[in-house]
Amino acid sequence: MAIIGKIRQRTGLLLGTICVALVMFILMDYFQNKGRGGESKSVGKIGGSSIDAQDFSQKVDDYVNRIKLINPNLPLNDETNSAIRDEVWNNLVVDRLLKRNLDKMGVNVSDEEIADGLKGQEPHPLAQRIFVDPQTQQYDRNIVTQVISKLDEQDEQTKKTVQMVETIIDEDRLKTKYASLISKGFNIPTFYLNEGIKANASSAKGTVYALPYSSIADKDVKVSDDEILKYMEAHKSKFERKEETRNIEYISFNVVPTKSDSIIALGNITTKYNEFVAATANDTVFRKRFTTRKLDDAYYTAQDFQPKQGDNTPPRQNVEQLFALPAGTITAPYIESGNYVVTKILGKRMLSDSVRASHILLKIEGNTKADYDKVNAKADSLLALAKSGKIPFPQLAFDNSSDEGSKQQGGNLGFFPRGAMVKPFNDKVFFEMNLGEFAKVESNFGIHIIWLTGINPTTPAIKFADVVVEINASKETNDAVYKKANDFYLKSTTSADFTKNTKKMSVLKANELKANDVKIPSVTEGREIIRWAFEQKKTGEVYFIDKSDQIIVAHLTSINPKGMPKVADVKASVESLVKDQKKGEMLVDKLNKAGANLEGIAGIIKKDSVDFQFSNDNFQDFGREPKLAGLGMATKAGAKSKAIAGERNAFIVKIDTQTPADTKSMPLDFVRMQMMYGYSQKFQFQNIIESIKKGANIKDERHTIF
Repeated sequence: MAIIGKIRQRTGLLLGTICVALVMFILMDYFQNKGRGGESKSVGKIGGSSIDAQDFSQKVDDYVNRIKLINPNLPLNDETNSAIRDEVWNNLVVDRLLKRNLDKMGVNVSDEEIADGLKGQEPHPLAQRIFVDPQTQQYDRNIVTQVISKLDEQDEQTKKTVQMVETIIDEDRLKTKYASLISKGFNIPTFYLNEGIKANASSAKGTVYALPYSSIADKDVKVSDDEILKYMEAHKSKFERKEETRNIEYISFNVVPTKSDSIIALGNITTKYNEFVAATANDTVFRKRFTTRKLDDAYYTAQDFQPKQGDNTPPRQNVEQLFALPAGTITAPYIESGNYVVTKILGKRMLSDSVRASHILLKIEGNTKADYDKVNAKADSLLALAKSGKIPFPQLAFDNSSDEGSKQQGGNLGFFPRGAMVKPFNDKVFFEMNLGEFAKVESNFGIHIIWLTGINPTTPAIKFADVVVEINASKETNDAVYKKANDFYLKSTTSADFTKNTKKMSVLKANELKANDVKIPSVTEGREIIRWAFEQKKTGEVYFIDKSDQIIVAHLTSINPKGMPKVADVKASVESLVKDQKKGEMLVDKLNKAGANLEGIAGIIKKDSVDFQFSNDNFQDFGREPKLAGLGMATKAGAKSKAIAGERNAFIVKIDTQTPADTKSMPLDFVRMQMMYGYSQKFQFQNIIESIKKGANIKDERHTIF
């Protein structure tokens, strides 16, 4: 159905050709929907109980709403939506398989524990993000107490937020308790500890003789399908499919701006540049109308332009050049992140990453001008007193400030970084004030009298404004790409035609796609294509999908059943593994037959004074070779080993010395603690629930809906 909507948009293209097809598609969709008869759909089963699709969708919507309370700007793309559905599904697994049994066992979360998660010694991370002091942007237990104690008087949004936080604390505490029950049931026997101490504390030293697999050319090693099958059976866990998968190949028609589109954008930015220059004497109105970035009068250091963790925005390429320009400079148009940009340097100054300040907050209780004038007059009076020095600022703050948190410290807020305070306060102390100065500023909390008492080391900073013109693909470009893609699709609707028509094209492939996957290489949003692939009952089907800036024509090449794959499906990747195995066998035989004449073998690598330990399988000259570590430790002092095949080499060792472990010098309790810590990852709830899911009666069919 994806093509129908696009044909409506791309009028004039293939209308006559597609009319009959449109009618057939519409009729087919009608009868399919009618045939469903309004029956309730399922997205799978957990513990034998069906999960209703509508109920699941509602839970997903509820979860999205919860997230939006925390992060209103979270992008809801394929990947995010998939992660949300996974989380909701796992919560259902917990509810159906664990929670009811835990309730019977009396394992639950009390009101006191939820209160502890809100304002205890170690509050829940979500509580720490929600209940923050607006001034310091730091978690404040007093705010929790104020909100909870008067919850009935709060607005609906606040009530929903508190309920959400309490629900998440309840869920997380229950998971933590269950994980704790599992971990406390785990013990490491003393005999195992003793063996572990002996193994890890023992060591050996000797000579290694190695023949690398690369000494035999790949062309000299022939591999049959039977040998590949035998290898797969011997390593079944590596190759066995746990679920049905799909293979597709596809052509991507990307809508990218042409040279003509770039010329049009350059003309637009040149016009803006000329207007910007003409308005230089008073360009405030121009900047408010046309600038699209950094219209905040803030100053930025070079460090501020570096990408932050989790930020996918590409870094600016011309930071050094911008910092070298004098204030007032307007740059010529340049390209930045696919856009034409003109930048004006509005100001330059030295800027600190953190400052220390004290303040007096005067709240404006009423809404009338008289209320404001009264508080503002008091602020002016306090500012004058502070500047005069007649009364110490800490005393003024203690006697007059409405900020209960800082007035006890004489208004002292300590050191804080840029961006920690509300914007008017932040901009005043960082961008306008000098050390020791007093100033007045208004925010949504009231009127502040500020004393700047400390400035950390400074670095150069600039204030700037960008005028940006995007280089976008024109309608003509879009239509040309669409026509090319659609022409290809109409000629390639069968498997044979798709293969024939793509011989001279760049064909992309995505193999072993799972039903709930969302990503396809080089595709912006891949979920719809994967869902289509799993809806098909036979291979050879071809699909057209228009994503505005990218059109994909996909071809379903394989439906891979659960279980062991066919040799042909994995031959390309497994053949090299079998070749290495055969090379290892050949080189082992060569080493064993050499007897005492190991150094006479062509290409032999000899390394003396090599250290061996069970706890270290990474060797400086050979990389990771677990079998070599085991061979060195298992060979007696003064003896030569038999040859073995490792990861990338065949080896023989001659051991000079074996040093046994001093078990008395390592207390068992300490070793047990170390080993338990090593196992701790396995007892995280997510790992536990994944193990439970493997052994439970779960049928996941979410891909049929989402």
